[in-house]
Amino acid sequence: THPVGQMIAVMAFTVGGILHRFPKLRVAFLEAGVGWLPFWLERLDEHWELTPEQAPRIDRKPSEYFLSGRCFIGCDPDERGVPWVVQTLGEDVVVYASDYHHWDCKFPDTVKIITERTDLSERAKRRILEDNPRRLYAIA
Repeated sequence: THPVGQMIAVMAFTVGGILHRFPKLRVAFLEAGVGWLPFWLERLDEHWELTPEQAPRIDRKPSEYFLSGRCFIGCDPDERGVPWVVQTLGEDVVVYASDYHHWDCKFPDTVKIITERTDLSERAKRRILEDNPRRLYAIA
């Protein structure tokens, strides 16, 4: 159920014009995994291209707002879809989420799980674990 709620939130922030109205706003979509995001952005773009009059508060594709460097999505350390999302949307949108202290959390090994992944480049791992969270939370 978490992805559905996040899909609605992504739609509100992009299609609903929140990111357009507040150009400095940064937002993270957490607790829902990452695998749903590429297909959802594609779908939002398709609908916007066919019926832009239904989204009068925006002037470009919803994915362009999301990929503008202000939106982030949290990944679980062992989530299979992470490499595909990084490949599809780029390294700059995914942030590390430990999932602490949920019943299925792999703590205290969550960072280790990401650093030992062989399906992500070292650069992607650094972005997910360090660079992207710094940008999200405005940490110098």
